[in-house]
Amino acid sequence: MICNHSIPIRSLFTEDPGNYRMNKRWGISNNIEEVNSSYDDQLSDFLASSGNLIISGESISLLSKESLLKLINKIISYNYEIKVIALVRSPYAMICSAIQQSIKTGEYFELISLNDCIPTSFSDKKLHLKSKTAEKLISVFETSICFHSFDRACMHSYGPVGFLLEEFLNQDPSIFKYKKNNESLSNLSVRTQNEFNAVNPAFVSSKNGNKYNAKFQRFPLKVDQRLGFSGKFLLTEAEYGLVEEFVKSETESLNKITGLDFSGQSLKFSKPIF
Repeated sequence: MICNHSIPIRSLFTEDPGNYRMNKRWGISNNIEEVNSSYDDQLSDFLASSGNLIISGESISLLSKESLLKLINKIISYNYEIKVIALVRSPYAMICSAIQQSIKTGEYFELISLNDCIPTSFSDKKLHLKSKTAEKLISVFETSICFHSFDRACMHSYGPVGFLLEEFLNQDPSIFKYKKNNESLSNLSVRTQNEFNAVNPAFVSSKNGNKYNAKFQRFPLKVDQRLGFSGKFLLTEAEYGLVEEFVKSETESLNKITGLDFSGQSLKFSKPIF
């Protein structure tokens, strides 16, 4: 049951679907032609039978410009008009969310620790430049894309999904049922998972590139629920110090590119566990 369109769309339109992280994790890289054929059939059926179709997924924006154009050509071949909306997080909130998600899926971040023992330096190469992503989206979709603040969308009584339903689709959000499928972990759980990943990350190097690590372990969700006292995952002040210049640069760039103002973004930090 796939609740996020990112997975089939990324697999179907990326240049190297066999190397796509989710396909490796699910062990379907060797059957990628069959899997993508199924995805393509399903997308074609929806395009052929729908008057309006919503395709939603955060990682779709990570496709290359060429791959996005392939997706567009697929859609317009069924005589659709394309409208695009992008919800943009403030740079600091984006970093906290991106690091948490990467750790949840098995990546180790040397920046994150249990005792605030941070490295002397940290490369921002592991942090995606959302300003570059926004520039790419504008170059692809031009005037058909509009940007909105994710924080503003979250203030909607039905959350960001309700915001999209009302603002973008002119639908009454109260008539829909909502289900959360990507729950956040607590601060302590994220940091403990990162320690797991340091020993057994989800992917390890091999002669044929990265492969899924069968020894990878996920921090138990039942335990996580008991660690809510540690609060939501945020960087400590010491950790933030290593990414502060990145945040400032991204804030300036996103303000200019999207027309949104992230200058007054809230900077809250977590306390070191030990």
